[in-house]
Amino acid sequence: MAVILRSYEPRDFSALHRLDQSCFPAGISYSKTTLRYFLTIASADCVVAEEGGHPVGFILTEENPPLAHVITLDVAEARRRSGIATALLVESEKNLALRGVRSILLETATSNEAGVAFWQRHGYRIEATLKRYYLGRLDAYEMRPADPSEIEAGAEGTLNPMPLIQAIILALVQALTEFLPVSSTAHLILFPWLFHWKDPGLAFDVALHAGTLAAVLLYFFKDWLTLVLCGVGLKHPAAAGAEEVAQHRRMFWYMVVGTIPAAILGKLFHHQIEDELRRPVIIGISLVVIALLMWWADSKKELVRKLEQSNLGDALTIGTAQAIALWPGVSRSGITITAGLFRSFTREAATRFSFLLSAPVIAGAVLTELPKLIKMHKAGGLDMPLSTLAISIVVSGVAGYFVIAFFLRYLQTRTLKLFVVYRLVFGIIVLVLAFLQAGAR
Repeated sequence: MAVILRSYEPRDFSALHRLDQSCFPAGISYSKTTLRYFLTIASADCVVAEEGGHPVGFILTEENPPLAHVITLDVAEARRRSGIATALLVESEKNLALRGVRSILLETATSNEAGVAFWQRHGYRIEATLKRYYLGRLDAYEMRPADPSEIEAGAEGTLNPMPLIQAIILALVQALTEFLPVSSTAHLILFPWLFHWKDPGLAFDVALHAGTLAAVLLYFFKDWLTLVLCGVGLKHPAAAGAEEVAQHRRMFWYMVVGTIPAAILGKLFHHQIEDELRRPVIIGISLVVIALLMWWADSKKELVRKLEQSNLGDALTIGTAQAIALWPGVSRSGITITAGLFRSFTREAATRFSFLLSAPVIAGAVLTELPKLIKMHKAGGLDMPLSTLAISIVVSGVAGYFVIAFFLRYLQTRTLKLFVVYRLVFGIIVLVLAFLQAGAR
């Protein structure tokens, strides 16, 4: 059968993931989430080799002219001596050259003798040895084409700093949408798309979440200090009465209980959610549905309960709502505040409960992504210097702090109606754009 080279199509995903799993051992092969991430970044280019209607190989690259990075080159074991890998490489190099790429970087395990030999046969040279690159213990070679016409100015790496204004805008978007009930996921997808920016990558995502984590910990530092100390059996503050200490101790354990549902659902279904639900139509529907729930809850007349009146039922209800926020477009703050209002909390008390409960979840997200960042240190459409990451953390943290302060004061005298209307309008726009895009295919 003839082998056809073509561009990647979404229907190929499962087959390509199985190919990658068969080509590399666990820990080096990509998870569904990671592979889908690379396939959907704006800078990605994927060439698929198809035989008899089935993918038998693919090469995935990310470009940042004049440089490009080979993410993976996979060929089915039974077809590895048929020239498919060479055909894929030649086709990919041709595509990249047409878009202004003059230098290509890749990494391959030093123990992968066949892989190293393949790249050397095709004119690539070993540039450096990367110690403990895979799994924190396996070394890798960094390789580049041995072409004398290579642009030496770009050969030092794939670093092309994100424009500072772009970093600041995205950090502000993260800070605003993480704490306001409007869905940060939807906005962080929309902004790069609207402005035709390349995907900023994993490092930037971790930096933004680190910033918002710093904001919520700093704003509620005294609260968390009191809750933790009382939760482990100490008395704080020193002048607190026995009932006050007992209330703080209960509140600490309510926070623990409220975190459990999101931890369990995240562990069990995180990959499925990332792989299947990060789609504009689903996000648009989520924005609209949660907006209607917010409107219903916000219209309740008996919103009188204070935070000090929290009980185990509140923790379970709001914690379960927080778990539902794993669904893209729901908004963690939006759904947890809504749940708090259905439990008859005042708007300010529901929001304070929501923000306190967010700290362990955001911390968990940061700690989960950090190992991926270390493992995939060159991931994303743009690599970024430490200065850009530091600025992103500071801007996201400072802005997030003021957003928390503003929102708590705002809800002392106002309702959520403004955010309900915003979500409805935004959700409808997302749905219209998604259907227009689908109709244009």
